[in-house]
Amino acid sequence: MTLQAAKRPVWVEYRAASSSLLALASDLNRELRIRIPNVMGLHSQFNKLADIWNGCIDDLSGFSRALAHKTASPDEKALEAFLKLPHEIRNPEEHPLAAEWSGLLERCETEDQFSFVPTAAVASLVGLKQRERLTAAQSRQLAENIDAFGYSLAPDPRVTGIPLMWDQELVVYPVKQPFQEPAPELIGVLRMLYLTVSVAAADGTVDPEEVAVFEKMAIQAIPDDSAKEALEATGAALLRDTGVADKALTRIAKGVSEKRRELVARYAIQVAAADEIITPDEARVLKRIFRLFDLPEYYLESQISAPDEDFGEVTVQEAGKAKRKGEAIPRKSDPEHSFQLDMSKIAAITAETSEVIGVLSSIMDDEEEEEEEQVEEFNSQAEDGTAPNAAPWMEGLEERYQAALSEMLQHGEVTRDQLSEIAKKHHAMPVDLVDTINAWADESLGDFLIEDEGDRFVLYLDLVPEENE
Repeated sequence: MTLQAAKRPVWVEYRAASSSLLALASDLNRELRIRIPNVMGLHSQFNKLADIWNGCIDDLSGFSRALAHKTASPDEKALEAFLKLPHEIRNPEEHPLAAEWSGLLERCETEDQFSFVPTAAVASLVGLKQRERLTAAQSRQLAENIDAFGYSLAPDPRVTGIPLMWDQELVVYPVKQPFQEPAPELIGVLRMLYLTVSVAAADGTVDPEEVAVFEKMAIQAIPDDSAKEALEATGAALLRDTGVADKALTRIAKGVSEKRRELVARYAIQVAAADEIITPDEARVLKRIFRLFDLPEYYLESQISAPDEDFGEVTVQEAGKAKRKGEAIPRKSDPEHSFQLDMSKIAAITAETSEVIGVLSSIMDDEEEEEEEQVEEFNSQAEDGTAPNAAPWMEGLEERYQAALSEMLQHGEVTRDQLSEIAKKHHAMPVDLVDTINAWADESLGDFLIEDEGDRFVLYLDLVPEENE
């Protein structure tokens, strides 16, 4: 607050208490006084002091309430009070858990300035109870706790809008500035990164050409250094565990408006076709994205096929021998086993990818509160013992999906109406239910467990361990 002085200065006189000094001043015929700017002459400029004072009281009110909390333990009080301090006066070295945090970082793998820490370790440190997927509110709470240590995390749920998994690995790195609301461009770019990694890693290898498609867009979209660091950290985390990106597809796709879905789907095609080869695994992920967007499975061929023989033919490789035991229910054969890449169409897709950032940055998050209410309701049912017991082989699949899968396995196959009823009963969307179970099954059982046959959904029971059939 810079003070202004009145036009007339003010004299300040000093009258010494000592008689000797007074006598000396009298003998010298000098007065002990000085002229200074008269800042007190402009009373109106001090009206802001009341606002400043009240603002300080408001900033520290949470700190005071935390200290007065009667039911919390001393450690909980200390942590809550520290987190309520304004960022300007918060010293990470004085954090109540500073020693524990330092010990955690020492035990974790590091790469340059990045440390790779398990979500479970950080969540346990700050007092969050174990659950397979944190709610959006819990994910933000965990991020805010990491902020208090003077670090930032990636992926940051406050930016991506994607809740954290308990078994997910995070990247943390030191920062000097507190968290600020991200620019829309960063939100869109990070969600695009999830989509890119999911498609590029479908065949088990992330090719440089596929990542280059994303990097070209990202560099142009986010010139800010701190945003680039957040992007680099998120990329480091997702490339170490590409399954995190794959599991987030449903949430990302669900928020894209219907009229913009084809735009995002075409970007996914561009990533897969970057090396001019689309493998069967990449095609499978693409078709999964198309299902999430209510696009037909043949959408892939319609976007990139060309009748011109000048373009080299790309054959979709036949899948290897099935990993499951017994005789499998045959899948529907694809109408085409090969297609040709029309590079003019790919170029057209490339030209519109800049729009994808805008689409993904404005994904609707309206379902967040409803989802948290549903999760809490499901957890309360589980605590009451009303949720069915899941088989051990379902480990790794979220509890509410375990319950739904157990019910579906009793039928062997279900109609679309039956699937909708089961999904509603277990607080999920039908498409989300099928895709989540299939993504888990592909990783845990070696193949998709549920096949969409148009009017019905068939379960490959031969994938289920024999002791549970």
